Amino acid sequence: MKSRLTRICAALCLVTTAFFATAVRSGANSAQSYWSGTSSAGVTVNGGSCPITVTHETLTFDISEFPASYYGSVEELEGYSASVSAKYEFYNPSDMTVTANLVFPFGSIPDYVNLYTENGRTPSMPTDKYGVQVNGESVECGVRHTYSDFYYGFDIYEDIPKLHDGFKSNEFFTHDTPIYRYSYSFDIETNKRGSSVAAFTFNLDSSKTKVFAFGDTHGYEELENGTQVILWAEKESTADLYFIGEAPSVEPSWKFYSDGRCETEIKGTATRLDKPNEFTRFYDFAMQKYDESYGVSESDWYNAVLDAMTYYDNENGVYLADYIFDSEHFLPSLLNWYEYEITLGPGESLTNTVTAPLYPSIDGDYEPPVYQYIYLLSPAKSWASFGTLDIYINTPYYITRSSLEGFEKSENGYEAHLSSLPDSELDFSLSASENPERTVTPYTVLGIILIVIAVILAPITLICILVTWIIGLVDNSKN
Repeated sequence: MKSRLTRICAALCLVTTAFFATAVRSGANSAQSYWSGTSSAGVTVNGGSCPITVTHETLTFDISEFPASYYGSVEELEGYSASVSAKYEFYNPSDMTVTANLVFPFGSIPDYVNLYTENGRTPSMPTDKYGVQVNGESVECGVRHTYSDFYYGFDIYEDIPKLHDGFKSNEFFTHDTPIYRYSYSFDIETNKRGSSVAAFTFNLDSSKTKVFAFGDTHGYEELENGTQVILWAEKESTADLYFIGEAPSVEPSWKFYSDGRCETEIKGTATRLDKPNEFTRFYDFAMQKYDESYGVSESDWYNAVLDAMTYYDNENGVYLADYIFDSEHFLPSLLNWYEYEITLGPGESLTNTVTAPLYPSIDGDYEPPVYQYIYLLSPAKSWASFGTLDIYINTPYYITRSSLEGFEKSENGYEAHLSSLPDSELDFSLSASENPERTVTPYTVLGIILIVIAVILAPITLICILVTWIIGLVDNSKN
């Protein structure tokens, strides 16, 4: 009897991954006119040893409506229907059975969705009408979460390793790394604007001790005698410092200044408060904001905190903890993933379809607004081979710009048929008008005025310089 070999491949299907940092532009009424969305990516393989090939991909954008500029409830968001479906036709050319573990990041909530529960912002999005199918049948898939640096975008080599079964640890942080709490109250002579700051200085070995500052943090700077952490402070305000690892041998020294530049010192005192050490080990500290109602597993939450701390780590060992533990900042940084498996026997083919919500960026500086959709095609080049690609954009709206040529108008919108993967990514914009016009705001007018002034002054300045130079030559010749 011929033996069978089961080969495990880790494959990555990328769709609707949020790659944009939040961008806000001022408009005539000081309202937000630009909202970041969620970009999308094609199928790829994590590693080059998986024999599975993609013989064909059908990419379908169903955009019958544009998103609103604000969603304040789950019910409102569930009514939004735009989606993208990636249908992959896989083939196993090898003589062995291949089991592939597939992970599919479907993004995070875009910044125009503001969903809050009693415990904070909800990191997950409605997924009932989305999901994964194999050969037309829905398959069970788990939902995983990782910390993602959306400012720099998604990186398969950085983000895939963040998916970890169980709890992570590193050379410094373990479940039982000790932690010490130092709480202070301030008595400061605040200025009229109330913008005084309290700054403490310490000098510790960052390989042995990390410092977390909780409060209205302003920043930190390196001084000759150590590192200074700066917090905005008012009369009778408080701050909590957490030292992880080795406890400091001396108390932090405090100074107070009239503003965040720390130039003018003012009178003030910092009093150590007798508060209990609510966290004695790092695990409890990392899980302080965890709530199972968020739909995130304990291990994924812990690992995301650890990855966030790795991202914010620096040679001084200082963390401004609001950006890690404040749910309003931390939860939107969680990237959501589907996780499931497919198995292909020798010479077997199957169809895998993944459907996810579609959240574009909204540019309200145009009338009517312009909506940008990004789908990254290049990751699919990492498969053993990739065949043809069909793209359908089912929409009543107009394509105002596209990075790819070849789109033709169809009965349902637009379509393109490619014999291979293009070199560029798919980046297109839609609008309710074929020719949307940029709106004129006071800032636009001011910019135009400044440009006109610069154009007028430039030749005058040159003439003045030339006249001065000629006068100088004449004077020198007389002398």
